Amino acid sequence: MALSNSRFHKYTKLIALTENINLQSKIKAYTKIQDLIHYTNNLQELKENTNEYYRLSAIEKSEEKITQNKEAYFNNFTSMNENLMKVMSIFEKNNSEYNFREFRRKLRTHFGTLQIIASTSSFSTLGLVMGHILNERKETIKQYNHESDFTFTEIDMMISNGYPS
Repeated sequence: MALSNSRFHKYTKLIALTENINLQSKIKAYTKIQDLIHYTNNLQELKENTNEYYRLSAIEKSEEKITQNKEAYFNNFTSMNENLMKVMSIFEKNNSEYNFREFRRKLRTHFGTLQIIASTSSFSTLGLVMGHILNERKETIKQYNHESDFTFTEIDMMISNGYPS
């Protein structure tokens, strides 16, 4: 769990599987590790799907095909999130309705995940920015008789850094 708390999730999975922790175990102490293994499997699949979507976006010329690829990617992204909700203990089983905002909030709370998916007005390809927050700090900047609070977020263990940007 120390590795997981350091956001080294895939290494935590590796150690858990090396130690033969049974995913079907009913032992409550392993619930966090079971969730972590499901989460890490999801990360790998999401990374592969996102990279393939970006590859197709780079080579496709037909606007119709680009739109189809975008819709297929987003539908797959949503489906993967819904499937993850079904197997992880951090999501309430009696509320199976998918809510992206709540889904992101739970991942951020439990795994330090930052997840943003969007397109811009200048580029229609969806961009996924997803990684794990290592450090976040707020500082007040004072200059020219003005001051403003800024939040500085350090992100690592990137799944995607947003192809369109």
